[in-house]
Parts: sequence; C-alpha cells; structure tokens
Amino acid sequence: MIKKGFARGKQRYLCMDCYHKFTYDSHMITSFLKIDVDEFIEICIETLTMVPIHKTAARLNRSKFLSMLEKYLESEKIQLSGTIECDETYVLESSKGSSLKHRKARHRGEPSRFRGISHEQIC
Repeated sequence: MIKKGFARGKQRYLCMDCYHKFTYDSHMITSFLKIDVDEFIEICIETLTMVPIHKTAARLNRSKFLSMLEKYLESEKIQLSGTIECDETYVLESSKGSSLKHRKARHRGEPSRFRGISHEQIC
C-alpha cells in the first residue's frame, strides 16, 4: 500500500495488489459526512440522551437482530466484512391466508388505521 495524494483533505492510499484507491474511512459511517467527525460524535451522544429506550430493550433487540442475520447468512452462504450498518423498518402486519378474528381484513395498499408506530406494524 502506498500513499496516493489527497481526497477532500484526507490522505488517499493505493493498494498495489488490486489498485483500489481509498481513504482511511472509506466504506464507513464517516466517509460521506459533510461535518467534522468530532461534531458528528457530539450529535450522536446528544441523540442517545434524548431517545427514551431502556438499555435492556436495546440489548434484546440487538441480540434478536444479530441472531436473525446469522441465520440468514448461513442459509445464503454470504460472507460480510468491514463495517455493516442498518436501520429498522416497520411494515404493516400481514395475515394473508389465515382467518382474522382480532381485526377486519386489510386490502393491499391500504394504510394503517393509526398514525406512527402502532400495534398493527411489525419491525
């Protein structure tokens, strides 16, 4: 690996095996920041203090997600490397093919009856 100039004020490197050019934070959360890294960390800390989630709930959700991801990767024979990031997604509960006793049937494309995150949605 050799130094190969600068990109947006960051030292750029060149891999002599594959000739790939990258900076020290390529493919990481800080690679496309328009603000300073220290300012980004300060914003993250402020956000964490505002989010009303208990540490036990955060840990349980994290372990559920990681076990689900592990099963998926084993079934698909996929190898991940580097920093991997993801966000939660909420979708409406689907009961296709089963009888509904607790609510009326919802048709495709129909919105939820409640605003925001509700009991009708699954993470």
